[in-house]
Amino acid sequence: VDVSKYNIGGNLTNLANGETVTLENNQVDELVRSDNGPFTFTVQLAQGEGYSVEVTEQPATQDCVVTNGTGTVGDSDVNTVGVNCVDVPLYTIGGNISGLDGVVTLTNNGGDDLVVSGNGPFEFSTPLKSSATYFVRVKIRPSGQVCRIVSGGNGVVADSNVTDVVIECEEAQLPPSFGGSISDVPALSRWGLLVMVLTLGLLAFSQRRFN
Repeated sequence: VDVSKYNIGGNLTNLANGETVTLENNQVDELVRSDNGPFTFTVQLAQGEGYSVEVTEQPATQDCVVTNGTGTVGDSDVNTVGVNCVDVPLYTIGGNISGLDGVVTLTNNGGDDLVVSGNGPFEFSTPLKSSATYFVRVKIRPSGQVCRIVSGGNGVVADSNVTDVVIECEEAQLPPSFGGSISDVPALSRWGLLVMVLTLGLLAFSQRRFN
């Protein structure tokens, strides 16, 4: 028996330029949208089957809400699902750096590179909305120095600017000298090789002698 199937879709409004929103129907049929207007999920449903549309990934600077997102398929396409997006407050991520003697590159969430060349407050250029996570790391350290995230390097934004990321830099610790000049290394290596060869030769001679 040929069972007719119908489209599930609706209309997306007020999504900001450059943003994307991810929708899902019945927890399996995913749809990523980057522009406003009508949308249709890939998987069609038969009459009597249920549908449940939800937002699974919000835009970076907005929140999107679904209306008329659940129901039962009748004898025609479903095109009444509404998704509307609204702008939300954004908060900056930053902190303070000390001990820097050079240039260091920081990242937040694996991107948003920030080049810092002086001590004091710093702030990333991309703000985040409340409930978003942040993860600050040192991407490129200064020449001859090591910079460490002492505190506040990761967390969840909570309705205010993040200003407590603390980074401290210090001179890199070089390994201790062996007490000679660099010109001594080849000679030392040759003597070591000679001693090893003589030792192996003596062992081989002893084995032949007592066998």
